[in-house]
Amino acid sequence: MYCNITGRFLALILLKYLTENEMLQEEQANSNLTKLRKLQHELDEAEERADIAESQVNKMRAKSRDSGSKVSGTTKSDISVLLHLVLINKQLDTV
Repeated sequence: MYCNITGRFLALILLKYLTENEMLQEEQANSNLTKLRKLQHELDEAEERADIAESQVNKMRAKSRDSGSKVSGTTKSDISVLLHLVLINKQLDTV
């Protein structure tokens, strides 16, 4: 009878550990999913900013072809800065 009680006790302890382990795994999975969603949101925002910057650069290029080196107060160095930002944002796409 002592052996039977010990076996039940061990089974209860094992069940407790298995339940705790399962709960910890669920918490970790939820945490990882939250991090993934946050990073996906940040990536989407970065892509949107890159698209907007690229569109602005293309507009400036088109205007600069029509009017020369100065585009309504924007210098060539301003355009190069915008191009640099577009390249940085596009590199985020490859990550």
